[in-house]
Amino acid sequence: MMRWSLVLPVAVFAAACADGNGPTTSLRPPLAQQAVACEVTVASRTMTCDSPSVPASPGLALNVILGGPQGRYVQLASTGTTYNSGTQAFTSSVTVQNTMAQPMGTTDGTTADPNGTRIFFYSGPTVTSGTGAVSVVGDGTATFTAPNQAYYQYDGVITPGSTSAAKTWTFMVPSTVNTFAFGVMVSTRLPDEAVVFRWEAMTPPAGDETNDFYHVATARGEVWASGANGKIIHYTDAGGWVEQLTGATGSDGQVGPIYGIYLWVSGDLIGGVAVGGSGSGIRLYYDGSNWTRQSSGTSTLMSTTGVGTDPSREWWACGLGGIVYRAYYPNAFFRFSPDFTTNDLYSCSGTATNDVFAAGANGFLAHFDGTGWTPYTTNTTQTIFTQTRCSAQGATTDMWLAGAGGVIRHAASPFTTLTEQASGTTETLYGMDAASCTDVYAVGSNGTILHYNGATWSAEASGRTNLLSEVVIRTKLDGTRDAFVVGSGGTILHGVR
Repeated sequence: MMRWSLVLPVAVFAAACADGNGPTTSLRPPLAQQAVACEVTVASRTMTCDSPSVPASPGLALNVILGGPQGRYVQLASTGTTYNSGTQAFTSSVTVQNTMAQPMGTTDGTTADPNGTRIFFYSGPTVTSGTGAVSVVGDGTATFTAPNQAYYQYDGVITPGSTSAAKTWTFMVPSTVNTFAFGVMVSTRLPDEAVVFRWEAMTPPAGDETNDFYHVATARGEVWASGANGKIIHYTDAGGWVEQLTGATGSDGQVGPIYGIYLWVSGDLIGGVAVGGSGSGIRLYYDGSNWTRQSSGTSTLMSTTGVGTDPSREWWACGLGGIVYRAYYPNAFFRFSPDFTTNDLYSCSGTATNDVFAAGANGFLAHFDGTGWTPYTTNTTQTIFTQTRCSAQGATTDMWLAGAGGVIRHAASPFTTLTEQASGTTETLYGMDAASCTDVYAVGSNGTILHYNGATWSAEASGRTNLLSEVVIRTKLDGTRDAFVVGSGGTILHGVR
């Protein structure tokens, strides 16, 4: 009996077609950028790959490499590996686990595609040591990336996180073969490939690798993130992440956390404000080049937003103890009076000078109409940490609130009635952003990332277990979109499509 160890590079090759009959299109860069060459050594049951290196294990070990971390799209596993020297048949029972946020093998989420999910051989098998030729028995051949490629088909819908039934893979391997190599890819159907992100870890600037980040924002294709120890870092596609000096000292002279950033574009200028502090308020202005400390009181401010346009632009900030500040361009913040709540406020968001919402502890939500604040009923006592809105045809049409215990509340304009939406989690949600009314993201504790498609919320694999504090969806200068998530322990995730 001979046992072998193999590692296969796998990449997703999928289509998102409403009728299920459209052409198959690549989700990732060209194949040459995805290919990983792996070689098996029979005697020692080891293998080497050009990138990344993966330890071998007895039997047929299948490792997923998708131009990124293992298991991003699918995870293959095998059991019952055997080799019959008489028939020269090498066999193993292989399963496919779906690690994406969408079901595989379906265009509508429920109806199985007749072609199922096909694992196809895009290179090899190629004998690299010894003599003879290795062939794949397969379930058939078809044209995927080239004509006559062998494949194994897994029938039925493979839902997110679930694993398919096992299928026996068979190779014909002469006993004169010592090593051979090959690669496989996955061809499947997805309901909505275009809106789901794949999350890749990014490296913060040197010295910030373990710093906690609390907020992330974007303007004109650039990205800023703020965090503990007065940190603000800035990202451009050309230059990556760099740290910006902030001088973020509070009224007590101590460097404090920066909890919120708001950015705006005025002509050629990208301006911004940032707030924070910990019992020693921090307020900063950004002039496109430098962050400058403004006069601060002792209030801890958790969130900031901007409304209006120059020269009537306004900024709002809210914080602990129900504190709300307001600023008129280009003056510094001043405290809004009278106070309308003693609840801690964690989120301020607005679209106009007469349309600002503040949310916080005990499910508190209030709206400013240009004259005064009116409390709203949220039908929850859970703390609200975040809010976002979407627009359709130039009008703001929907609003979401999220917070402790996985609570999500939704309202349509004019936002007077908030209803519960099932999040599918009890994790606390700290950040939200909407690209459209059918493309909304929320992030939270224990690495939670949720996506809303206009009907339901579903989880996406972040590859993290730490707290994720904020998400922003960026529209790049070429019109395409990606996303950034920040969190504790220096976490920065880049969402790509």
